[in-house]
Amino acid sequence: MKKIFTLLMISLLVFSCNEPAPSKDTIVESKAEKNCDYAVEAENLKFEWTAFKTTEKIAVKGTFDEIKAVNENQASSIPVVLTNTKFEINLNSINSNNVERDEKLREFVFGNMTNSEKFEGTIEACDGDNTKGVLIVNLTMNGVSKQLKMNYYIAESESKTKLINISGALDLLNWKAEKSVEAINQACLKLHAGADGVSKTWSTMEINVIVPLKITCK
Repeated sequence: MKKIFTLLMISLLVFSCNEPAPSKDTIVESKAEKNCDYAVEAENLKFEWTAFKTTEKIAVKGTFDEIKAVNENQASSIPVVLTNTKFEINLNSINSNNVERDEKLREFVFGNMTNSEKFEGTIEACDGDNTKGVLIVNLTMNGVSKQLKMNYYIAESESKTKLINISGALDLLNWKAEKSVEAINQACLKLHAGADGVSKTWSTMEINVIVPLKITCK
């Protein structure tokens, strides 16, 4: 379990000026097997984010395509497997399916942060069982380290691959990123204006991390 998924992060602020259209596997809830050991697969993990613009809160979606994660855990307990996972997100790998938007995110969002190259963090605690639970991530972004609470549940794709689905909401203002939020809103002033004519970039974004599981049953 060399590396793993990550999370996080963050954060990433992923605000944008146009609409993306990334897709993801259909996920359905599934009961975890009994008497099995679990480990994570870093190779096929997905990190998806959803940011919002206009007062109507129109969604803008995307991914981070380069994530380094370290996790040597193998256990019969999903919380044990997830705890102490370390991860690093390459901010230059942001992908909203729109080159112009991605360039603006790098320049105005990440470019106004203390570290414009990466977000990093550690899963410090995990409380739950082999079907669902809650985890705490210590996320470092913009020179600020702060805890982020996220939920997880075990699911399966249409191809029956077992997955850990981790989700949560992140408010950039908690990491002192007001300058980034204001900068991207000004750069996309007209594009972030809704029917009411008001331009708005939301500081809160949603994160969804999908981690494939390796399962060995006795």
